[in-house]
Amino acid sequence: MLAIDERWLEVPVEKKDFRLVVEALRSDDWVPAIAESRESFYRLASSPPDYEIYVDARTPSASERETANTNIEVFFTPDAIYIVRFVHPDANWARRFGRQEDERGIRVMRVANSGGASNKAQIDEFCDMVRAAIASSLDGRRVRHWSSAWEEPRTTISPLARLRSRLASEEVPLALKEAVLDEDSVARSEVLSEKRSRELLIEIAQARFAREEDVLSRRGKAKEDTADSLDALKSSGLIVTEYVLQCTRHGAPLIRVTDRSELTDGPTSALRCANCGKSFADETLSEGYSISDPGRALSQGSHWMTVWTTQRLVELGVPLDAVAWNLEESSEEVDLLFEHLGRLWIVELKDRDFGAGDAHPFNYRRVRYRADEAIVISAGKVSSDAKKVFTELQRGAGSLRSRTSPMILIEGLDQVVPVLQRSFESAALARVRSRLEFPSAVIGFDLAQVAVDRS
Repeated sequence: MLAIDERWLEVPVEKKDFRLVVEALRSDDWVPAIAESRESFYRLASSPPDYEIYVDARTPSASERETANTNIEVFFTPDAIYIVRFVHPDANWARRFGRQEDERGIRVMRVANSGGASNKAQIDEFCDMVRAAIASSLDGRRVRHWSSAWEEPRTTISPLARLRSRLASEEVPLALKEAVLDEDSVARSEVLSEKRSRELLIEIAQARFAREEDVLSRRGKAKEDTADSLDALKSSGLIVTEYVLQCTRHGAPLIRVTDRSELTDGPTSALRCANCGKSFADETLSEGYSISDPGRALSQGSHWMTVWTTQRLVELGVPLDAVAWNLEESSEEVDLLFEHLGRLWIVELKDRDFGAGDAHPFNYRRVRYRADEAIVISAGKVSSDAKKVFTELQRGAGSLRSRTSPMILIEGLDQVVPVLQRSFESAALARVRSRLEFPSAVIGFDLAQVAVDRS
């Protein structure tokens, strides 16, 4: 997946500084591609190289003036593209076009396949090279007090923060929980992602107490698989083992305990059955199960699915602090929200089939919270009627259609990771294209496409 990292150095650079710094960066490993292409052009023309950007004076549009106040160079390494942009705005031009004057300085971009911390380390190393090139190529008396502190560029307010702010301004009572993952909950959600284990837990919860022999006897040929599911539920702490003592003659339950030694040692073992008169030690003892507190918490509202999906998101690179659970507003409820790649994603989770009756409310929530992307994750199927509803809503969006992406429909938990991965790759590419649109326009090459071809 393509990723773009950026750094900003706020220093008073001038147009004449750019070529000096670029030449100081030039080496066998760092070849300035734009300068090389210009030099090749003028060499073929038998003309001295001109490094200034060509601007047609007959049409001094705002965009051309902005281009004229920017110098850009590109460097290629085997695994990345580095872009150096000098910004030296024209205050008179900014006032003329009613625009706020840009900060003067240097912006560095690195575009490569995502690599987490290694990406950040490499762009920081390149930024150090740029700062060293400034120190070596420009007048030391002038740059002596220039900043060496590279910063990540100021970004717009995050999508989640923007949503909170908007709803607060509307005085809408809002409940939005921060996502919290712990090792035990994640492990238990993995167990419940198996349909057989999930159905078994529901059965035990509804029965309040289920004897092992009764559970297994109802499974016929699936007895062995059911026993495996019971072991998984027990080992993960989703159910607790209990023992029920029954009257041998009448079958009536007498007492239920969690420790069988209570029936063989201590005062309880001396008690007698009121029905047949036998001592408790001589009555029939059966092993059974009841749902545990963690099992009840995860099964309530299919919270296990929220935990399970959040773990998948984190594994795919979404920061945990960018995920929110259970947005509640009046009668509206959203299972999961997260921000990633500059977008707000809304997720509907269903541990059953997703039907047409679910489609309209979810689409309303997407519009209400202005989500950029909407995802349906169904443990079963998304019905054809629901898909038809989404298609008709998309077709009827009119002028909004271009800004509203199609619903992302995921059928079956085994499809969650591959579908999300593809969606994130598309979003990452769109983000890279957006960030590289202006540099590409300045140099005349489609940098985003080059990045795609190299990835």
